[in-house]
Amino acid sequence: MALANYKILHLNSFEKRMIYAQLSQLEMTDGPYVLIITHLLEKQIEALSSIDEYLQENDLSLFPYPLYIIGYAPEYRGKLNLIFDKKFLPKFFNIKTRPLNIKENIVMNKINLIKENLKSIQHNEYQPIINEFSRTHKIIAEIHSENHFYQKIIAQTNFEGEFDD
Repeated sequence: MALANYKILHLNSFEKRMIYAQLSQLEMTDGPYVLIITHLLEKQIEALSSIDEYLQENDLSLFPYPLYIIGYAPEYRGKLNLIFDKKFLPKFFNIKTRPLNIKENIVMNKINLIKENLKSIQHNEYQPIINEFSRTHKIIAEIHSENHFYQKIIAQTNFEGEFDD
């Protein structure tokens, strides 16, 4: 198994059908991808929205690898990782390849097995678990913010001494 290294793709067009055709050929779970859209100039926002729609329609969580997009669109406010230049890509996936020693090869085989198991998991099996986990954490965050709000009111009304145990 090869180490995960950036795979770079230049998008040919900003048109939705062309972007869909290019993205459908990618295996997003094999490694991190870098899509370059700087050459699309003023059509970058349209390309970004098409990429975002494609990822949502095809239910791609991009687990375990991220998707980075190189372009310049300061007005873009979406979920995609938009960066301005290759030098801002995380260094973690910039790997210089060399032969693996025996221990590294054993670890890579274990990683490959886990990766194959993750690929075999159906999205509909783990998505409810993730949704429930996030829902409970949102409830905890709401309760915490409400508690903080009440603590501020108590502190402002100077009744702190009466409520202490």
